[in-house]
Amino acid sequence: MASRWGSYARAGVETVLKGLQITHTLGAGLSLGAGDRALRLVAEFARRHRSSSLLSTTAASSSRR
Repeated sequence: MASRWGSYARAGVETVLKGLQITHTLGAGLSLGAGDRALRLVAEFARRHRSSSLLSTTAASSSRR
């Protein structure tokens, strides 16, 4: 009887470890994807913000002439 419980426990531990491997990999991938998206949004915002400020600066300097 004790050996049967031991084999169930071993199978359970193996299943948990395999699940943790998959979860670890998926978690890293999701974090990388979220970080990539955030950097793209910030870069796009900075690009638009800079170009709009350059346009307003050029418009202001040309109106002074």
